[in-house]
Amino acid sequence: MSRKPGSLGKFKSADALRRENKVARDIIKQLNLTGKNAEQVHKLIQEFSIDGGEKVGLSELLSYVKEVLGIL
Repeated sequence: MSRKPGSLGKFKSADALRRENKVARDIIKQLNLTGKNAEQVHKLIQEFSIDGGEKVGLSELLSYVKEVLGIL
């Protein structure tokens, strides 16, 4: 288990972290993002999985990221 930096008490398994990173990489690649936008995607996926808690599909997460980043 590992803890997200800066969030006391919020532990995640290594598998959960790997899944988050894979989803973030897939979205970054699909949207062709770089730099700060790419970093933001990782943060959004981590926050979404902590706040939401339920399993969601890639298309849902992709829509969420586009909305937050203002990409139409």
